[in-house]
Amino acid sequence: MQLREDAPRDLTRLGRGAVLAALMATQTFGWGTSLALLGVLGQPIGDDLGLSAGVVFSAAVVLYGCAALCAPLAGRLADRIGGAWLLAPGAVLGAASLALLSQAQGVLGYFVAWGLQGLAFHFMLMTACYTTIAQVWRDRARRVIGLLTLATGLCATVIWPLTEFLQGFMDWRGICLLYAAATLCAVVPINLVLAFTLRGRAVLTAMTPQPDQVLSEESVHRPPEGSFRLLAVIFAFSAAIGNAVGILMIDILYGLGLSRSEAVHAASLIGIAFLVARGAEIAFGNRLDPIRMTLLVFGTLPVPFLLLLGWAVVGAALPFWLAALAALAYGAPQGLAGLMRPALVQHIFGTRGYGSRLGRLSRVSDAASAVTPALLATLLAQSPLLGLAVIAAMALSCFILAWRLARLPCPDHVTLKECPPCP
Repeated sequence: MQLREDAPRDLTRLGRGAVLAALMATQTFGWGTSLALLGVLGQPIGDDLGLSAGVVFSAAVVLYGCAALCAPLAGRLADRIGGAWLLAPGAVLGAASLALLSQAQGVLGYFVAWGLQGLAFHFMLMTACYTTIAQVWRDRARRVIGLLTLATGLCATVIWPLTEFLQGFMDWRGICLLYAAATLCAVVPINLVLAFTLRGRAVLTAMTPQPDQVLSEESVHRPPEGSFRLLAVIFAFSAAIGNAVGILMIDILYGLGLSRSEAVHAASLIGIAFLVARGAEIAFGNRLDPIRMTLLVFGTLPVPFLLLLGWAVVGAALPFWLAALAALAYGAPQGLAGLMRPALVQHIFGTRGYGSRLGRLSRVSDAASAVTPALLATLLAQSPLLGLAVIAAMALSCFILAWRLARLPCPDHVTLKECPPCP
C-alpha cells in the first residue's frame, strides 16, 4: 500500500517565484546581520568595549555553541508545524539580539547578545528555511536551495558596504539598533506573510504519520545502516573546515610568506570561486545525483591544502600565483559543500523527518564550528606547517568518509551510490 496524503494546494509558478524572492531577501539580510556584521563592526565594537580582536571574534564560539543546543528542537518543530511558521519568531529573537548587542557595556553583555543570536539561528535561518523549501518544493528542493544560497552568499557584498556607509552617520550601536528595527519592521512581517501564504500548500514532514495518512511497511524506505553516523562526521569535518579556513585563510597565506596585502588579495578570490561554483551547480548540477556530486566535491577539497602543505615542506616563500590558485581551488568545492549537506539529507532519508534529521546533524556541525577556529588558530600560530597538515587531514577524511558512505550496502539496491532519491 502506498503512502497516502491529502494533496496540498499547489502554488502557481508566480507564487513559487514570489516565495523564493522573499526568502532570498530575508535570509540574505539575516545572514548579513549575524556574524558577518563583525567584518565591519568588529574593530569599532572592540575599541568601544575594550575587547581584543580575539575576544570580539569569539562571538562565533558563543553563537554556534548556542545554535547547537537549539538545532534539533528547531528541526522537530519545523517538521510538525511547518518551517515557515518558525521564521517570524526566529526573526524576532534575531532583532532582540541586535538590540541587546547595541546596549552591551562589556564582555558579558556582548556574549549574551551573541548567545541569543545563536538561539535564534536555526529558527530564523538554516534549519527552518531549508525545511520550508523541502516542504514546498519537495523533489525540486536541491535546485531551489542552490538559488537561495547563491543569493545569501552575497550577504557580505550587500551588508558590508551598507554598514560602512552608515558609519558616516552613526556609531556601531546605532547601526545595530537600525538593523534590529529593520528586522522587526520588514523581515518579521514578510515571514508572517510567507507562513500564511504557505498554509495548506506545504507537505509537513514529521516522522510520525498524521491521522489522515496511511503508511505501510512496504512503502518505507530503509537507508543504509550507519549512514546517519557517517553523515554526521562528514557534516562536522566539512563545517569545521569551512568556518575555520574562511576566518583564517589570510593568516595561513601570510604565515607561508606572502605580504599581508598579497594574502588579502589572494584570499578574496575564494568568494569568486564560491559563487561561480554555486552558479554552475544550479545550471548543470542536476546531471549528477547528490552522492556523486559529494564525491566530486570532497575529492577536490583536499587539493589546495595539499598544494600549500607541499610548498611549505619545501620551505620556499609562497608565490602569489600559487596562493591565488589555492584560494580558487578551495572556494569552488567549499561553495558546493554548503549545497550538498541539505541535499544529501533529503536524498538519503527523504522528506519525512527532514527537519529533525537536519537539526540533529546541524547540532554536530555547529559544535565543530564553535571549537575548530580557535584550535586551528592556535596551531597555525605555533606552526603553519602543522596547522595545514591538520586541515589537509580533515579534508582527506571528508573524502574517505564520503567514499565509504557511497559504498554502504543499501537494502533496496546494491550500494547507496546506485540508490535513487528517497521519496
